[in-house]
Amino acid sequence: MKGNLLNGAKNRGLCRRGLLIWILGFGLQLMVVTNSVDAKIIGVDGLLSKVLENNQNIRSFYFEMGTRIFDPEAFSPLDEQREENLVPYETKDRNFFQKTVWVRDEYCLIETLDYAETPLNMYIIEPVNRAFGINLQDSRPFSNEDLVYPYLIFFTKFVAYLKSSLEDIGINTSKVTIEQRESSVVYQLGSDDENILVDPESFAVLEINRQVQVWGRFYPLQIRFSDWDKQYPGLPETARFYINSRLFKEVRILLKQRRVYTPRRNFLSKYHQMLPQFFPFSLDTSYSQ
Repeated sequence: MKGNLLNGAKNRGLCRRGLLIWILGFGLQLMVVTNSVDAKIIGVDGLLSKVLENNQNIRSFYFEMGTRIFDPEAFSPLDEQREENLVPYETKDRNFFQKTVWVRDEYCLIETLDYAETPLNMYIIEPVNRAFGINLQDSRPFSNEDLVYPYLIFFTKFVAYLKSSLEDIGINTSKVTIEQRESSVVYQLGSDDENILVDPESFAVLEINRQVQVWGRFYPLQIRFSDWDKQYPGLPETARFYINSRLFKEVRILLKQRRVYTPRRNFLSKYHQMLPQFFPFSLDTSYSQ
């Protein structure tokens, strides 16, 4: 009799624990579903239009940016596991500074210097049409991707141009899904490995995810945007670059101003003799929207 009572008590305890576990599990699922309700089903053009609407008042800027470089293999090769929370090793002699003149859908002028003000690179681009750059120091070569602040591709008036820019960096623009990320949901445009993640409330682009090849092997490249400007909420002031989850570059906007005439003239006065003839830039031309 006593044994039956004990077994009954144990069974009731197991049932209560099972019920509690089921309730907690259902509650967590309900939280996920409830959060997901905030992200409504949307098409590709609809999502990208919302992203562009978010930035429609950003037409031109002069930026000064500081870039810090870190060695992602300072403690172990990229293809090896490493300890979590290691402080990244900064290679201060590789850090650089940039002056950028940008006018939406018209041109971008970028001067790259070291912190001793030694010119390292000049780069000029007209969207869709052409780009031209020169490395000014043999010991410090730069690629185009090293130079352009990555969020600038989202400052355009044209969905078609944004699609083309995303496809140029390997992101398929044919599909939007709603994905769970930690405690929130995001829109994902692209595949699982190569995509952009968009906040469903603000339509700010939170991440760009790609695959890049290093020493013959592909690794995930993640660009995270943060520190959104208070006056221009569509502008992130910080971009951090990670390869295989290791920080290797951080770009911060140190100064910004809307007037671009004087810095544009300073750039062209300094470098106009280096520009090829097919660029129509003139010191006397007034560029506008």
